[in-house]
Amino acid sequence: METPEITLWLILCAFTRLSINGQRAEAYVPENIPIGAILGKESRQVETAVRYKIKQFNGKKGSDYLGFKVEASLHSDVNVDNPNEFIGSMCDQMNKGIFAFIGSSHLPAAASAFDFAEKFHMPYFTTSRGGVTSLRKHFYSLHMLPDHLDAIIDVMLHYKWTDYIYYIFDDEDGFGRLSYIYKRLEELGQQIPIAGAKLNDTNNAYAELRMLDNLPQRFANKKIILDMSSHSVLKKVLEQISIVGMNKHGYHYILGTLAIEELNLTQFRHGGVNITGFSLLNYTYYELDKFIEDWAKPPPEGTGMKTIELTSALFVDSISVITKSLNTMMINKKDVFSNIFRDGALYNNGTRGIKCFSRYQPTPWIHGPGIIEAIKTPRVAGLSGEIVFDAYGKRINYSMDVLEVSLDSGPIKIGDWSKENGFLTNKLGEGLEDKKPNVTATRTIQIITTVLAAPYVMMRKPEPGQILTGVDRYEGYCVELAKLLSEVVPFNYTIKIVEDGQYGTLDSNGRWDGMVGELTRQTADMAIAPLTIKSMRERVVDFSKPFMRTGISVMIKKPEKQKPGVFSFMDPLDREIWMSITFAFVGVSIVMFLVSRISPYEWNIVKNNGDGMKLKNAFTLKNSMWFSFGALMQQGTDDCPSSVSGRLVGSAWWFFTLIIISSYTANLAAFLTIESMVPPVNSAEELANQVDIKYGTMEKGSTYDFFKSSKMETYKKMFKFMSSQDPKDVFVRDNEEGVKKVQNSKGKYAYLVESTTNEYHNQRKPCDTMKVGANLDSKGYGVATYQGHPLRDAVNLAILKMHEDGTLTKLKQKWWYDKGECGSSSDSKTNELTLSNVAGIFYILIGGLALAMLVSLCEFLYNSRQDSIMYKKSFKDTARTQARLSISGRCGMGGKDRSSFDNSSAYGVPYAYTAPNGMITFRGYDEKTDTEV
Repeated sequence: METPEITLWLILCAFTRLSINGQRAEAYVPENIPIGAILGKESRQVETAVRYKIKQFNGKKGSDYLGFKVEASLHSDVNVDNPNEFIGSMCDQMNKGIFAFIGSSHLPAAASAFDFAEKFHMPYFTTSRGGVTSLRKHFYSLHMLPDHLDAIIDVMLHYKWTDYIYYIFDDEDGFGRLSYIYKRLEELGQQIPIAGAKLNDTNNAYAELRMLDNLPQRFANKKIILDMSSHSVLKKVLEQISIVGMNKHGYHYILGTLAIEELNLTQFRHGGVNITGFSLLNYTYYELDKFIEDWAKPPPEGTGMKTIELTSALFVDSISVITKSLNTMMINKKDVFSNIFRDGALYNNGTRGIKCFSRYQPTPWIHGPGIIEAIKTPRVAGLSGEIVFDAYGKRINYSMDVLEVSLDSGPIKIGDWSKENGFLTNKLGEGLEDKKPNVTATRTIQIITTVLAAPYVMMRKPEPGQILTGVDRYEGYCVELAKLLSEVVPFNYTIKIVEDGQYGTLDSNGRWDGMVGELTRQTADMAIAPLTIKSMRERVVDFSKPFMRTGISVMIKKPEKQKPGVFSFMDPLDREIWMSITFAFVGVSIVMFLVSRISPYEWNIVKNNGDGMKLKNAFTLKNSMWFSFGALMQQGTDDCPSSVSGRLVGSAWWFFTLIIISSYTANLAAFLTIESMVPPVNSAEELANQVDIKYGTMEKGSTYDFFKSSKMETYKKMFKFMSSQDPKDVFVRDNEEGVKKVQNSKGKYAYLVESTTNEYHNQRKPCDTMKVGANLDSKGYGVATYQGHPLRDAVNLAILKMHEDGTLTKLKQKWWYDKGECGSSSDSKTNELTLSNVAGIFYILIGGLALAMLVSLCEFLYNSRQDSIMYKKSFKDTARTQARLSISGRCGMGGKDRSSFDNSSAYGVPYAYTAPNGMITFRGYDEKTDTEV
């Protein structure tokens, strides 16, 4: 019998088990889910893409992912045009057990695969075109490549093709597609004559093409729809068309392909021929852009490939649809796949694998209906756009880019096509068939979009009583650049500030904001602003050559100038030099003393107090040091060496002091007058290796993207640091906020900004910011136009011309430095000296005087002590007598010269005095009367 405690514990465990990961806590998740794939031999990139996507998925983590892995059986050596070989390979993989199948085949192999998948309830993703003439509906076939006959019809009507049209195809299903076109035109009320022609041998279609080229003159303007069964066949036919000479003026082709960007149309650009085609891959779409970014990384993280073909992208999308659908099935029904795996093998209704050989009774895939229903339910964001299927497995809700190649241009995007909206052109002057766009086909007044950013574009302050309108409301570098371009090209224009204040970034929905978005929507014609040229932007707009070079730099608050210290006069020489000079001084003094002692030429005979003669050497240790010090101070002394050795010592020392004093004097002025600034960091590397100073960028823009996508360890480290901080502490909305953050940070914030902006704000009051280190990268600002703008080339040439003649250099000088408020940082004006510059010299002088007084006092006391002992008088009396003599004149009353007195004088005893007339007398001193006797 269960106790209440045990019951409560069991309830708690059950609740805990149910609560882990929500409803998925008890879901059965197979370790590996097998899928089959036949890739064919067309492109090895397809196999690379499939393996990369599976590897990417198997490394996936997330709260909405159950954690299973995909295991693919890849067959890449199969002839996809042979029905027997294709079905045989498909059957081999089903026998091993697979959940779904991906394949690429052409008719009639594709039709056989559709029927095979229908019979065995096997979800079959195909990247080939489906037949439009099939009377049977295939519920288990999923067509990743949309049927675009409606797009061809809409473009044909857009160009107002009303004359004879030639529809050229290469397979049996082409007749069915031609019938569909007739039927669709009849529904639209269009009576357009169309002649169909099937190429019997696409490898050698020269004769059929020449016959078409030799049609009578009335068919000179030939309008041809090339709708081949595959992209590879289309390439072969285009090569033969070029050889035959059907790539000249008068021909206009509509290509039945959804990957026109993969075709080499160089030979068609200069002959005057027009070509229109479609592209299913929109490179501005977020999912595709993100995939290519990872795909382009070097192995093992990526493949190193810069682009991806349409077929490869469709295989990748097929895997995305399969994995999401299976994940959804297991979330909705936890045990849906709980009984089909035994010992790692898949069992179908009790039989291992899905048997399809003739000796077995065919058994459909038991989970096929559930999987196909799950596949057709969700919407998946793939590389080819949003993937949604109708009940019969055909793509719906998709869109395509329409591109055109004409004389010396293209392929350029001229519009979009979707099932819901049809063909929406963004080409100005639509309907102008077979003509190169020109200035007359554009707006009369060009709309220039820009952003308010000093000094590029600023609001002009009107004079009192003045009313500003139009372009006169603005001033700045880009405003003047627009004026110069309009004079050179020429064109009329108006300036419009971008509505959202952004430069141009791609959001998660694949839409561009800011100035780039306005250009792609053609609500503006040009963008003249500090807009960085980037590969992502170049895909959707056209850029001119850079009108200004820049790079990411570091802005910090300017540190306070350090005034010279009290002893700054010692700065011209290093501390080690001062120590070396001191040791040299002592060493020279000792050598001089020793040399003088050794050399006999330094000894002189002098009288010894009149009692005899004695030898005397002038260079005692004290006098030697005085000699050395006097030479160091550029002064002379009474004693000079007489010996050759002594003079050698003196000469070497004098030369040494000459150089030292000259070097010191040469640098002294600079060290006394320059007030130096010592920044806390000097480069981005130093910034990355410290944590006291925070740093950040604008929250949207090229600088943020640079750090986010950088492969350099230093910049990756910096982005990791910025991402770990509170966004309010490091990221800013615009440059103005970033500069203010630096100014108010007290040196604790550095702003990573483009160098041109950095240099400009450093020249603005209060002049308290500065740039440190070299630029982190190099890039340029360009004039952007929407793709295919007729003034693009003229603007580009004008930019180059203004670079060559120095116009752009003068323009930058005007707005950055001539209008600067802080003066030049390299100003050579000499600052006047202040007391703080030379205070140390006064301190030394005062210290020397005080030290002299102290030493003299010590000498006074020492002599008083010696005399008191010699004459046996008290120290106090002797000191008092000596003090009186010092005040009145130690060597004689009335200020008599000391040289007139004999050195044997003593206090209180007679001493000799030599009078001016040469007579020698003796005098004494009476202490009681304090008088001389």
